[in-house]
Amino acid sequence: MQFFNQIPSQLYPVIFTWIIATKGLSLWFAARRNQKIWFIVLFLINTVIGSTYGLLEAFYLIFIAKIFNKQKEDTQKISQAETPQLPKLRRK
Repeated sequence: MQFFNQIPSQLYPVIFTWIIATKGLSLWFAARRNQKIWFIVLFLINTVIGSTYGLLEAFYLIFIAKIFNKQKEDTQKISQAETPQLPKLRRK
C-alpha cells in the first residue's frame, strides 16, 4: 500500500472507480465468454495477492477479450439477433 501514500487523497475515488470498473468488466467478459481459467485468475489475484490496481484486468480487456476492437462487430450481431424474422405469408 505504499502506492497510496504517494498520491493525493483527492485521487482515491478515481483510482477506486478504475479498479472496480476494470475488475467488474474483466470478470463479466471472462464469464460471458466461458473462459474459466481467466475468470479464476482474475478473481484470485486480487483475493490472494492483493490489488493489481486494475492493470491485470486492463491487460485482459485490451489484449485477451479485445473488447475495444470488436465493439462494432458485437453491436451489429446483437442488433441482428434482436430483430425477429417474420414468416412469409402466401397469398391464395
